[in-house]
Amino acid sequence: MKKKLLAVSTVLALALTLVLTGCGSSADNLVLNVYNWGEYISDGSEDSLDTVRAFEEWYEETYGTPVTVNYTTFASNEDMYNKISSGAVSYDVIIPSDYMISRMREEGMLQPLNFDNIPNYQYIEDTFRGLYYDPDNQYSVPYTYGIVGIIYDANVVDEADIGSWDLMWNEKYANKILQYNNSRDAFGTAMYKLGIDVNTT
Repeated sequence: MKKKLLAVSTVLALALTLVLTGCGSSADNLVLNVYNWGEYISDGSEDSLDTVRAFEEWYEETYGTPVTVNYTTFASNEDMYNKISSGAVSYDVIIPSDYMISRMREEGMLQPLNFDNIPNYQYIEDTFRGLYYDPDNQYSVPYTYGIVGIIYDANVVDEADIGSWDLMWNEKYANKILQYNNSRDAFGTAMYKLGIDVNTT
């Protein structure tokens, strides 16, 4: 039987509340295991805030109880899914993308949330509720959203080549193009190039 996970896209304070109420952590030995995308929160490098350490300090100062956050990152939804579905690891909180929430929900890998412990959920706009990947709002809370952008060097790419997905296959730029290493982006790029609706199932 697959271990069920708590998939919630939210801040660490909420995550700890969920762990305390749903995962049975003892009050004197709080541990929160979080699995998130790389570079989603600042880690203290380059003089940035170390979010995990700052949270641990804030929590102990506020509640008088120390907490340890074990924060691990992944590069793609598929990497995350494969690691978790193998049963070799267990996390309290994971931050997958929409389609992966749907897959994990359908496979029974997620625990429903107790929204009594998430009072700020009332401030989430209706636009972000009842979406296809969690139509009954049982397993996830929106954390962030965005798009994958395309960046190019205007000193290298000819202006005449811009404006078509053909650029990605132009021999002139062979071995000079980088793309996220995940199947969803790769298939999306190919579908745009071929004129196929990316919402095709």
